[in-house]
Amino acid sequence: MCSNHKKPRKLILTLSRLYKNANTSESEGSQRFTTNNRLCIVFFAQIKTVKYASKLLQKEELRCVELYGSLHQSEREKRLLDFKAGKIPILLATDVAARGIHFNNVHYVVNYDFPSSIDQYVHRCGRAGRKQLLSGEGASKNPPIVYSFFTREFAAMADALIQLLMSCNADVDPNLLALSSSNKLDNQKSAKNRKRKSVAMSEKDKRAEDNDDSEDEFPFLGKSNVLKRASHVSDAEDSESE
Repeated sequence: MCSNHKKPRKLILTLSRLYKNANTSESEGSQRFTTNNRLCIVFFAQIKTVKYASKLLQKEELRCVELYGSLHQSEREKRLLDFKAGKIPILLATDVAARGIHFNNVHYVVNYDFPSSIDQYVHRCGRAGRKQLLSGEGASKNPPIVYSFFTREFAAMADALIQLLMSCNADVDPNLLALSSSNKLDNQKSAKNRKRKSVAMSEKDKRAEDNDDSEDEFPFLGKSNVLKRASHVSDAEDSESE
């Protein structure tokens, strides 16, 4: 879970952790990279975002290549070959261009822009760890990893995503759980209960105030004072008979 404005920084930090060698000095330039030969595909929703991210990563000396539908076929094939060979380990791609990518040595997938459907999300994740045994005796000690930057604008997909992650025994971000409709319903019920209690308390207080007002309407009488007829005043009937 993250905000849109934090995604560029998150992308840089994530890829730097994977491909930069923190033990080397700045002066070594191109030697700053680790021996990590695992490939990474970063998915975007728009071409302009691909180009924007490419400039950011190049400033950080992270080797990346762009891939999108409007590229000429020859240029697209050249970039894919460089990526497959590991010369450029990070591929920045849109969904249109990424449909035909089936490289076995892709180990990381980053969903910079979360897809518009869970099916597309599964398709993207499937680019990582192809033909890699994930369970059993021959399972890899380093399973493929998927990073997804999920924003609140996709809240309607939270329930389906949580269900998918739980079915895979994956960790679920507590912030993602907070977006689920069941949690929202519970929160709404709690809010209604709190409101109902607040209204009941205010009505009770109002009744108490009303009772206090009736007793204090004639405070000079006192609570124990009772009006009595004076002993020297006769009844009306007696006065009329006289």
